[in-house]
Amino acid sequence: MRGRTAESLGALVAQLKAQYARGVQFFAGDHVSALDIYWVAFMNLLDLLPKDQCPIPDEWRSSFIATGPQIKAALDPLLYEHRDKIFNAHFRDPMEF
Repeated sequence: MRGRTAESLGALVAQLKAQYARGVQFFAGDHVSALDIYWVAFMNLLDLLPKDQCPIPDEWRSSFIATGPQIKAALDPLLYEHRDKIFNAHFRDPMEF
């Protein structure tokens, strides 16, 4: 399972790099799509947004951090950059709990 997740993350990085090379900063097409929005939500299952942006009880935070080395290695900085850009443009900050 971790291997497939890491492969999927790699595919997402490749897609973003291809789009960025075209001058487009979205996963697909020329505008924000559901995939960009879903990415922000999904990324919170791997590495939660900072506490000031996503205020949840402290005892829950550790449940939202990927600990497997394959997944951690696959979390390219571009994936964080994209999450943060989409979050800042399209989500309430902080998220409501």
